[in-house]
Amino acid sequence: MGAVAITFPDRVEDRDALEAMIFDYYAGIFPKVLAVGGPELSAAEYTAAMWDDIDDFLPPKGRIALAHDATGRLVGCGFLRECAPGAGELKRLYVAPDHLGTGLGKRLVEERIAQARAMGLRAVYADTVMGNTAMLRLYDKLGFQDCDRYPGNANPDEFDWMLVYRRLDL
Repeated sequence: MGAVAITFPDRVEDRDALEAMIFDYYAGIFPKVLAVGGPELSAAEYTAAMWDDIDDFLPPKGRIALAHDATGRLVGCGFLRECAPGAGELKRLYVAPDHLGTGLGKRLVEERIAQARAMGLRAVYADTVMGNTAMLRLYDKLGFQDCDRYPGNANPDEFDWMLVYRRLDL
């Protein structure tokens, strides 16, 4: 498995590849929502809705990290947006199954943290579903701390009970 390059484009060039990846992201996370007693959600509907706010994740308001392998195939992504003055929110981290365990997920988080610093943000927030142990372990390794729901959180209030909120001061 060759080198993986992470870029932060000014616009989404390959909408189909990103849309397929985000569909896979939701298809993977929504069973975790069901497992904790949450509602059944549609990966197709959430993927389609992603385009409604895509500009919030592109410069100057945010960044989208895209990871491509040596052949140019999209193998990972992660989103960042300013959610409140001086604070950013990490969203939609996904690594293709054949790249799990390579450290790519950690790189995608670290690269977005570096972008948040470059944007002048003083903190980054993240949330994940209770029981998403891999994501929670990664946040712990990177120094994130538990926190309450944060300003500008993108999730509906009614999901609050099933989410874990994390904060990293920059």
